[in-house]
Amino acid sequence: MDPENFKHILISDFGSFGKPRAYRNWTLPLMGNTVLNDGPHHRVIRALIKPVFSRAETYSNRLDFFANKFLDLLPPKGTSFNITPFCKRLFLDFSTDFIFGHSINSLGDEENAREFIDAFKKALHYFGKRRDAGWVGFTYAWNRDYIQACKIVHNFIDEQVAKALLETKKMTVTSESYTVIEELAKHIKDPIELRSQVLGIFIPAVDTPSGALLHTLFELARQPHRWHRLRQIALSAEEPLSFRQLRSAEFAEIRHVVLETLRIYTLMGLRYAVRDCVLPRGGGKDQDQPMFVAKGTKFYIVLTAWHREPSIWGEDAEKYRPERWKDHEQRGDLEFIPFIAGFRRCPAADTVPVQTAYLLVKLLQKYEGIKNEDPEEQYYEQWGMTLESRNGVRISFE
Repeated sequence: MDPENFKHILISDFGSFGKPRAYRNWTLPLMGNTVLNDGPHHRVIRALIKPVFSRAETYSNRLDFFANKFLDLLPPKGTSFNITPFCKRLFLDFSTDFIFGHSINSLGDEENAREFIDAFKKALHYFGKRRDAGWVGFTYAWNRDYIQACKIVHNFIDEQVAKALLETKKMTVTSESYTVIEELAKHIKDPIELRSQVLGIFIPAVDTPSGALLHTLFELARQPHRWHRLRQIALSAEEPLSFRQLRSAEFAEIRHVVLETLRIYTLMGLRYAVRDCVLPRGGGKDQDQPMFVAKGTKFYIVLTAWHREPSIWGEDAEKYRPERWKDHEQRGDLEFIPFIAGFRRCPAADTVPVQTAYLLVKLLQKYEGIKNEDPEEQYYEQWGMTLESRNGVRISFE
């Protein structure tokens, strides 16, 4: 968790550190060899999708469309419910629209999308179990439930792949594409390879932003006094609400809530040394000298510990306190890295926070208050593809 080591592993000596080979096994059979793994495809795929993600800034009108459908589905005020499945469906619809050019419409016709929703959830569940099982994880390759869930997910993606490959026959490589799958299909003609690369983008696109919104609501439900202040800011927003507006000084407090969520609820990175190398810190009596590491050594990049380091975030670093961001919004490059840094930085790193703020504003505008309905105040984590609350997020709106 030393920033000098972060910088060395993620940026300065990036080529000496890769993803463990075991990670490639974890992604089977659900995703295959994706952009999430190492390999010659990684740099190429990132270069292809980066321009598409940069255009996500102009996509606020589509997010608004799905946000309104999401709000219409929520139970009446005063009703206790788990908002987790609603958020998952929201981002499932938005992500399929952004990546494939059309939505699966789980918010509009849940029954028709039910088979895919259930299979997708089950496949991610077994993905996490396979990863956590260590050296016996290979046994999940023969788990019938896992295989069947993957088959249903693959059938859906394969349909999109076939359409994209057919469509791109009419396009040139230089033609501008507005969906992720079409951009990839111009360069990847093998349908199985294309499916793998699409899934490597699609799965984080659903889980990462939904997790950010859910964790934000989890915290606000336990500190409901914040809702009333944030609501006054949200009600002052000009219509139509835009990403640009959310980045203005007037919405700083709402941004700070989202950033504090991303600080507290952070993933952990895993790397290994692909050759003998030296880390800047870790050696010597005080562990502040260079340290030799042999090829094959695994490294856990403990972002959770770093994002709660008292020397940076204060003695109350363990506490959820968005006000700290008044001093930290202009942070150092490696002080706050929920989406990793350097070449492997998530392409959606700039859009996830503003999407979360956008949806939070929509909720603040509709509801006067929020209340925790979970008798268990404490947070219990559950790991799938990403981090989420094991008990869901049980709340009611006022």
